[in-house]
Amino acid sequence: MLIDLHSKAGQYGSNGPAKKESYFDAEQNAIVTRNAELYY
Repeated sequence: MLIDLHSKAGQYGSNGPAKKESYFDAEQNAIVTRNAELYY
């Protein structure tokens, strides 16, 4: 999931601040999920 987000980062950044915030939220959620999977 995180790799997919990073590969599509350009699509989010060029569409204004709301899209950038959505990308940031999605990225943070993916990081938390990855870390939780590694922990448990």
